[in-house]
Amino acid sequence: MACQLLYAQQAAEKALKAVLAARNQAVPKTHDLERLAALITESLPDFPALGENCAVLTKYSVTARYDPGAAWSIDQDETGQALDLSREVFGHCHNAVDRERDPNQLHQGE
Repeated sequence: MACQLLYAQQAAEKALKAVLAARNQAVPKTHDLERLAALITESLPDFPALGENCAVLTKYSVTARYDPGAAWSIDQDETGQALDLSREVFGHCHNAVDRERDPNQLHQGE
């Protein structure tokens, strides 16, 4: 299950970095999702506040990779929560990238 947590974190990280790239902003080499989200909201004030989601997911970038004992202490509920948080971050990022390509485009659920 540790791999699933890492993949959830990585999906959110890559999505946040895609928003930065789509906005022609510098994309830092970091796994700190809170920092990436903050960079986005500095130039895109209507981007949702994702700090709490990002804080939870960021810890998996290190734990899942470098703590071999972590796999034994992770339960299915924690994995499910991480996947849900990652989906939420990804969804907001997807919408932001789409709006960057076509600012007049409206998205479902907005």
